[in-house]
Amino acid sequence: MDNIQIEKNVPLPVAGPGAKFPLAEMEVGDSFFLPDRMPNQCSSIYRAAKRVGIVIATRGSEEGVRVWRTE
Repeated sequence: MDNIQIEKNVPLPVAGPGAKFPLAEMEVGDSFFLPDRMPNQCSSIYRAAKRVGIVIATRGSEEGVRVWRTE
C-alpha cells in the first residue's frame, strides 16, 4: 500500500446518470426538453425521478424528448 496517495479536495462527481436533470426542482406541470434524445434512452431519467420521489411522463419526437412532472 505504499504507492497509494491520499488526495485532498477532489470534488465528488455528480451521482449517476439522470442526476444532471432538474427533477428535484420541478413542480407538477413543469417540463423540460432534451434535444436529440429518444424515449428509449430516457430510462435513467425515470430512475432519477423515482429516487427524488416524483412521477414523470415523457413524449418523444424526431427532435428530442420532453419530460413533464405529473405528480
